[in-house]
Amino acid sequence: MLFFRRTGPIDEMAIQQVFFLLVYAFTCTMPSPRHNRSHPDEAGECAKNCWCRRDELTCKRPDTLDSIPLLSSEVERTLIKKIFIEHQSDFKILSEDQLKFYPEIEKLTIQSSGLQLISPNAFEFTRKLKEIIIRQNEIEVLPWRLFKGLKLIELSIDGNPISCNCSAKWLQKLASQEKRTLGPLWDQVTCVDIDNGGERVLLMNVTLPYCELPQVSVIPEKLIMNESQSADLICSATGDPPLSLYWNTSSLASNQSVGNFELLGLISSGNDNATAEPLLNQLYFDTNNTFQVLSLYSVSAADNGVVSCVAENDVGQDIAEVSLEINAAPKILQMKVTKNFYWCVYYQVTGFPKPNRTWYFNDQLLQNPLILDLENKWTMRNSYLADGCLQVERASQVNGGIYTMVATNAFGEVNYSIHAEFHKDPVLISHPTYVPQGRPPPLSSIKNKTEPEQNKSNILMTSLVTGGVALAIVVVVSVVCLVQWKRYRDSLNAPLNAHRAVGVPPLFFLCPQRRRNRAMRERIPLNPSQMVNNPNYSKDNTEYNAEIHHIAREKISFIQLLGEGAFGRVFLGTVDYLTSDEPTTLVAVKTLKDAGVDDAKDDFEREAELLANLQHINIIKFYGVSTDGEALMMLFEYMEFGDLNNFLRDRCPTSGKPDIEEHKYPQLSIPDLIKISCQISAGMDYLASQHFVHRDLATRNCLVGDQLTVKIGDFGMSRDVYSTDYYRVGRHNMLPIRWMPPESIIYRKFTTESDIWSYGVVMWEIFTFGKQPWYELSNHEVIQQVTANKVLPRPHVCPEDIYELMLACWQIRPQERMPMKSVHAHLQHLVSTRDSEYLEVVD
Repeated sequence: MLFFRRTGPIDEMAIQQVFFLLVYAFTCTMPSPRHNRSHPDEAGECAKNCWCRRDELTCKRPDTLDSIPLLSSEVERTLIKKIFIEHQSDFKILSEDQLKFYPEIEKLTIQSSGLQLISPNAFEFTRKLKEIIIRQNEIEVLPWRLFKGLKLIELSIDGNPISCNCSAKWLQKLASQEKRTLGPLWDQVTCVDIDNGGERVLLMNVTLPYCELPQVSVIPEKLIMNESQSADLICSATGDPPLSLYWNTSSLASNQSVGNFELLGLISSGNDNATAEPLLNQLYFDTNNTFQVLSLYSVSAADNGVVSCVAENDVGQDIAEVSLEINAAPKILQMKVTKNFYWCVYYQVTGFPKPNRTWYFNDQLLQNPLILDLENKWTMRNSYLADGCLQVERASQVNGGIYTMVATNAFGEVNYSIHAEFHKDPVLISHPTYVPQGRPPPLSSIKNKTEPEQNKSNILMTSLVTGGVALAIVVVVSVVCLVQWKRYRDSLNAPLNAHRAVGVPPLFFLCPQRRRNRAMRERIPLNPSQMVNNPNYSKDNTEYNAEIHHIAREKISFIQLLGEGAFGRVFLGTVDYLTSDEPTTLVAVKTLKDAGVDDAKDDFEREAELLANLQHINIIKFYGVSTDGEALMMLFEYMEFGDLNNFLRDRCPTSGKPDIEEHKYPQLSIPDLIKISCQISAGMDYLASQHFVHRDLATRNCLVGDQLTVKIGDFGMSRDVYSTDYYRVGRHNMLPIRWMPPESIIYRKFTTESDIWSYGVVMWEIFTFGKQPWYELSNHEVIQQVTANKVLPRPHVCPEDIYELMLACWQIRPQERMPMKSVHAHLQHLVSTRDSEYLEVVD
């Protein structure tokens, strides 16, 4: 499937328009899929009195349920992401036994029902919940502990008879600080004031006495000690209403115990008693304080990090932390030879401070070794652990041998060696300077080994004789080949009625003609006559001069599968010496599934010659093709962060990424979003200047690399991965309706102006962090909206002038849309000026 296409002349345009309109009219008369249990898009047979559509379970028939219904198939249950229940007066209790069967649920709605109680562990198995709507029920108490650990972006609770007591204090603070979290009616949330005869009052205005967050403190706040020592940590807290106090020791590896302060007494060895004594005296006289003492025994380097003390009451929780620094000598936990992007010597070493690592190969110090520090949850959490790889770029016998790592810090030194063997490279073996590598001799024997002078003289004489003979052979063969080549060329240029030489000339295998033929076979012939011209432009005498680079199959290595589409598969791989100065290059390899079909080969050749002519910094780089194996392959540059849609969604402020992964998902500022938009506009401006029509521009078809580099490119997987973004017409046609302008929807007309409309939708995707356009509407409803001249609303974080730029792309008349060159110039100006109003990070 081509990711860039030229729209060809349509000889039967009228017939296609009529056919599309008939299909649209027929589908519009069909009943809505959400009310049709036999619709093929459903997850399967739905529960009684409910409807299922794709990932939704909806139960609206009044008074038919007393709990969440259970779908019969486990596969169907895991597909459900939204549950909607309404008008169920017998639905009184929500428990984990009902929700545990739907672990992928993201939105739960139970409204206008009889819900009274939510069990304490109701959401234990549904940690992906982002929206909970429990409006107009009978809930009186809603503790904050119910939602502990959930990354909620909405919790709508209006219409419930919530009691005006301390358990509602956290909701009151939420209403005053984060209004949007409580839904659109956050200012109408009420509670029942029992002291005033059960009157309902606005939660924001009510006074809740004796309801305060607990306050917790620890001594010491930082503890520095050596391995094998012991210490006591004291935690104290106060608060009203009464609180519970506990130490979170999940990060500790050494033995520990928790007890009352009165039993354990003063701090043990390893702490500064002079500093702690004043606070200890104060704690003794404060009878309202609650204490817990954590005793650590024979600590180790694995205890490095933070241990926390938590105080909780009905209002909320407070946390105090103790920073532990346990000095320890280095220890090498493991070393092994493995393969990531490259072959590497993988290692894990502990110690605090983190040890310095020095590498030796066959007892020789490695200068500037390629070290890749691996970042994962374990290493990010533990400052004492070093986890990484010594990369081996060329996995051949020249790099086989003994690798030694020496780890050193102020408290000790340790070393470890491992023997690595790699495959034999036939090119190197045939080289006269190749010497087989075995296990290396000791370093001392290498240093002391000398070569006799007589051996040196013999080697020199042998080399001179061999070189002279080889030079003579080359001269003779060159002369013979030249003579034969001239005869063969004269026979080809002879008149038609003249006698021509038949067959191949003598010594043909040595002559340049063979090399010339092989070069011709390694280059896919360019055939401009097969290219489809855009009917909306006249561009006569178009020439395609870019040469398609052929890459030998043996140079390509596969690492892992990136994805699969209707055309075939895409792999992450490497190519050896793609250029003379680059030993290994990471590439994305697109394979053709039906390589034996002639039409598929023609499409492959057409796409390759098209790609070879597209060269721009914001267009995915095309390296070449490989055709000498069983599968036809195209090779592109590898963009490490994948498609732009997933990139934006992962960095959405409301995506709820754990704190430990923030280094992988940094926040994007408004200037960052403008920079992304500018790069895509640059690529589209280039395509427009070349009279190319993309027809499927969307964030899913843009790729992201290092330094926030964005390029337009599609490996053909988007129709499979993002199937909900496409509207199927007939058996094979899939249209990106949500990105198409009115003329493309009604008349199937695609031009550079229709690409401008699609670009405006792409900008909307960027400033909504990857939301699907018209996400609340079905495909039929989207068609109705767009053809009725409706446009997408302004995203929450989008500046006004950026939205005006989107509107300029969404003009109904194609000729009135802002040209892509002007769009790019406007965005480039914003990127260069970086106005101060855009410098704040998106909340």
